[in-house]
Amino acid sequence: MVIEWLVIEVPIAQQVRFLQVDEAIWTRFLRTCSGFVRKEVWIDPTQPTQVIFVIHWHSRLLWKAIAPEQLGAIDRQFVATMGQVYPIIAAREFEIQEPLAETDYGN
Repeated sequence: MVIEWLVIEVPIAQQVRFLQVDEAIWTRFLRTCSGFVRKEVWIDPTQPTQVIFVIHWHSRLLWKAIAPEQLGAIDRQFVATMGQVYPIIAAREFEIQEPLAETDYGN
């Protein structure tokens, strides 16, 4: 499994609408994509203007197979609906490692 981790700067006063529109546009689209597992929204109380999306994918191959044209169209729809661009201030990718079997520890 692969994790897509995004941090987006969103003023607190706009977060409710931002998250509603994100659910209606981005998350709805992601649910149609092969390999999509789930999406979580995190808010760090020490950085309340940062919205963190943690998106779980079955594999990097399936995640990256989404056509750039599709992503661009969804992004344009989101920006048009919100009326502005919200900057992604950090983006990371993680792989979830399955625990090793007890015999794999060299015992």
